[in-house]
Amino acid sequence: MTLVKQKLCAVICAALLLALAACADRESEPVASANEAKVSDAAATAVAVVEDAAAMGKRLFASCSFCHTTNPGGSSTVGPNLAGILGAAAGGKSDFVYSEALTASGIVWTEEALDSYIESPASFIPGGSMGFVGIADASEREAILAHLIKVTNAETAPAVQGEDVAIWE
Repeated sequence: MTLVKQKLCAVICAALLLALAACADRESEPVASANEAKVSDAAATAVAVVEDAAAMGKRLFASCSFCHTTNPGGSSTVGPNLAGILGAAAGGKSDFVYSEALTASGIVWTEEALDSYIESPASFIPGGSMGFVGIADASEREAILAHLIKVTNAETAPAVQGEDVAIWE
């Protein structure tokens, strides 16, 4: 589970616990109202955490966009188009020539695999041709993955290459 998901789960769990406490205290209306306000605050905090991570990921992904596009049906450039990457086999896009190491890796792109690859492409797939050294900071990788997952989702991705997308709508 990614750190964004872990943080979001923790905030949601806290909100649910507060909601349960509010239900238990229904006999005392002022306490219930106070607990409902806390639940509302916890939900707002959860949304803010997700929006912050997504906004950070969008900023960080800007450097990736020199080589990668994310729009469904978009063309590959210096690097492959990343639309639909989650669950896809590494080296599977027909409009891009991958290194032999990548195509022979047998990797299916999960969040965990992408995280490891973004951390250090050369270590994750020795002999690969990605000319990027990687990102050591786990929170930065997490934010990039949150953004990448959101913008490559076929239901919310822009129809026109280069069109901006509001993330975590």
